[in-house]
Amino acid sequence: MGFERRLLPMEDVIEGFRCMEEIGALFGEDSTFFTGMVEGIDRKMNIDLLAYLKDPRSREAMYAEVLIQGIMSGRTVDMEEIEASFKNKKMVETIRRYLRKAGEALEGEQE
Repeated sequence: MGFERRLLPMEDVIEGFRCMEEIGALFGEDSTFFTGMVEGIDRKMNIDLLAYLKDPRSREAMYAEVLIQGIMSGRTVDMEEIEASFKNKKMVETIRRYLRKAGEALEGEQE
């Protein structure tokens, strides 16, 4: 009886970031909730979240980070969907590598 990894759809990753931006629009960018969220992410990841969200390349890097963290936490991704969504092919290959390593580790656990 095999273990099935739950899919992390690219659409959910994109929507998650859209929702973060929407908090600023709904609550106000000076809201403690929004500024606290942004400051927490900035500090934890050593980035400037709002600047990264405005830059398409940085935004794509954040998408890749979420997908890789998901893979490392036991999720899986659809590589065809990833290939269609990313302009940066090096990021696609990095995600593919993590997915392959996770699959190999899962196989090793099942033996």
